[in-house]
Amino acid sequence: MLSNKIPDTDASKNIETAFLFKMFNDNDIDRYENDETIEQEIPIILGKPPANLYRVQFPKANLPLEKCDAKHKRNVGILEINFDPTDIYETVTINDRETFVYKGVKNSDHKVMNHAVSCFKDGKMFILPLDGIYEMKRAIKNDEQLNTTAVNSTIQNEAKELNTVRVKFARTETEAQKRRKEESSLYKQQQAEKDPWIIMNVKSTDKSSILPTGVNCKELKVQPLKKKEIVLNSRTVEVNAEELAKSGKNILNLQLEDLNFQDRIKLLFLKASVLRHSELKELTSFDKENVSEDDFITIVRKYATLCCGVWTVKGEFIYTIEYMKKPRHGTRLSPSTIANILKLRLDIHNFGLCMLQAKKHLTRGIIKTLFNVSIEDAEEILSVYAVKKNKTWELKISEDTEFLRDKKYRKIIEEEDDYLCHWFENKLAEDRPDVLVNLPNVY
Repeated sequence: MLSNKIPDTDASKNIETAFLFKMFNDNDIDRYENDETIEQEIPIILGKPPANLYRVQFPKANLPLEKCDAKHKRNVGILEINFDPTDIYETVTINDRETFVYKGVKNSDHKVMNHAVSCFKDGKMFILPLDGIYEMKRAIKNDEQLNTTAVNSTIQNEAKELNTVRVKFARTETEAQKRRKEESSLYKQQQAEKDPWIIMNVKSTDKSSILPTGVNCKELKVQPLKKKEIVLNSRTVEVNAEELAKSGKNILNLQLEDLNFQDRIKLLFLKASVLRHSELKELTSFDKENVSEDDFITIVRKYATLCCGVWTVKGEFIYTIEYMKKPRHGTRLSPSTIANILKLRLDIHNFGLCMLQAKKHLTRGIIKTLFNVSIEDAEEILSVYAVKKNKTWELKISEDTEFLRDKKYRKIIEEEDDYLCHWFENKLAEDRPDVLVNLPNVY
């Protein structure tokens, strides 16, 4: 485990200290040997390290980290650790005594299993969040790399004889060109070469320095675990949940309990797209709210429509500028082009729902033929609420027969069915008559 700290000494020395922690000691756990029913009881505490905490992974075990030399580039996140081969192997000849170099690049986009590490102290289990991971790999020089310096020097000597003067008039770089340049591997490599190495003093220290003290542990509030959570967690203590909910874009990073009743429904359809009526009521805590069934359905119909007895996200809701994907490489589209793209996706979205409601065969090829779009675009739109199965597309959730048979929802079901029929027979016929003309050719 690696923790980076900037000492209080003169900053001009540009030195950091890397502390290595031994994260586990069997003596830290109290075992109940007399009680056969209880193996052990361990309080779990979520702690916050006082500095950046990274997980350093090596392909080889038991490396002498206490004897290594380390340095890193702060801006690009490159860590290099060198070992003397005599510290690793007992017998090493003088000629073969070449430093073992391990290099790693900081990776912040890690999987769930690498979000945190845990360690034991005084019978307690502390969970500490990570800022990232360094996956160290040994750098091995081959014959080509060994001769690189000699070859480069030869080329430079030959180039000195031909000093041609050239003048180049460059155009002003656009924002799109600048973004493409910054995303290129060559630019990243150049930035890495410019970033200076920072020498790190590696010290072994006790893990107590990164764990919360006993006083802080008593102030921690006990929070119950959630049975089902489909929304990402966020620092809701430091932000206003209502303001984030109104912004729309940041609503995806909130927990359901941080939102009001209507925003919960909105968020669920943004995340899940297709939900059963009973499941929607459970996830929004309908029973705990002072809301009637009619008002609940009225809110739901703002964001979803019924298809095969399940609530499916409305195209009019998701195909808006607010939730539109940004074009690649900063390409700027005119307002009319954006409106045409959104209208096309909305029509394909609703057409797919109509075909599923009518129990018709639905494929990407049909969408491509009728709406003149690519197979990739057709799949992207259909995959919002459907999945490919048995050479056709079906809703992500099977038909809710229980909801369809309930008499108290009969009026709602008929109204939603009329909504899709009206769109197909009137709106689609008016906006895209060629689709209805070509429809018999694909079925």
